[in-house]
Amino acid sequence: MRAITALGLGATIATLSATTLMHLVQGVLHYGCEFLIGGEAGTGSWACSDGIGYLLPGSSLVVPVFLAAVLGTVVTFALRTRLARRIALGLSAVAPLAWAFVWTLSAARLYVDSHPDSIGVWASAVLPALLVSVGGVLVLAVTPIRSAVGDGTVLGVGLALFIVSAAMQPGLIPILAVSAAFGVAATRPIATSGYVLTQ
Repeated sequence: MRAITALGLGATIATLSATTLMHLVQGVLHYGCEFLIGGEAGTGSWACSDGIGYLLPGSSLVVPVFLAAVLGTVVTFALRTRLARRIALGLSAVAPLAWAFVWTLSAARLYVDSHPDSIGVWASAVLPALLVSVGGVLVLAVTPIRSAVGDGTVLGVGLALFIVSAAMQPGLIPILAVSAAFGVAATRPIATSGYVLTQ
């Protein structure tokens, strides 16, 4: 029940917060923007594409995360052992973060010649949040749970790391929601009773 609830809640949060990705893509990484020096716009200002110009790059960021989430859910339901389910859920939690890492770094590198310190901006604004969220996944998906107290502790620490990550970079909230949902689901796999014991 926990896994189904977590995955449903994660999908809901990701959907409702999807527009925050625009802030990440345009406002932080300045994807599709040009840095203007001088002229009427003034020195040090950005000229960016309109909203339609971000449909394709936004889709290229979101669609793989969506597909990974669907695949992870299907595979998890198909597996029979609790250890296999936990591994599948853990990998499904890492997949959105890995894709966000690759996509955002690629976006920063794409404009390295025209944007002032694009890699530095990525390294300070995106990378730390991704690293903290990976810590959250490790806590949720790997930590052994042997009691109700341990269960609550793992959930609390893991979710706290995701909240910190979201505060560090709000533009990642949709991706973090999907990752956190799979991480929480990994603490108590689908169709098992009691607490997860590592074997």
